[in-house]
Amino acid sequence: MGVYLSFQVERQRGVETNGDASGLRFPRRPLAAATITIAARIESVFERWESVYDPKPWRVVDPPQRVIVDVSAAIAHDGGRSANDLPLRVRAEGLDLDVRVRGQLQAWGRTSRGEWLAACTFAIPTGNKRGSLEITQWCPASAITAECE
Repeated sequence: MGVYLSFQVERQRGVETNGDASGLRFPRRPLAAATITIAARIESVFERWESVYDPKPWRVVDPPQRVIVDVSAAIAHDGGRSANDLPLRVRAEGLDLDVRVRGQLQAWGRTSRGEWLAACTFAIPTGNKRGSLEITQWCPASAITAECE
């Protein structure tokens, strides 16, 4: 997980690491190569998920589809404290979970209760909108809607 997170941070700076502890850097790959890598990474998520029946309880979305993610529904949280009880620096620089953001739907996975989870990549903005955190998150299907073009 740490390598992936560092890859995300480095990717925002326009360079990538080779993914091991050496930290060697190389220029960012062209978009086509990056897309193949993302698709391969999503496929590898399902390697240890054995399925005997067809259709499989997962689907890879290739190419990824644009969606709108309701962050408050996608990420479980207890609601926090009232904004009046928090210092300005926390409200300004903390992640804003009460937003809807654009994202990329990369895969679906079915739960044993019949519900679908969506693997989405999206950026959560800070309260002051000066920064963001890009994540890939398994979200309930109700947390996403298709983005109309």
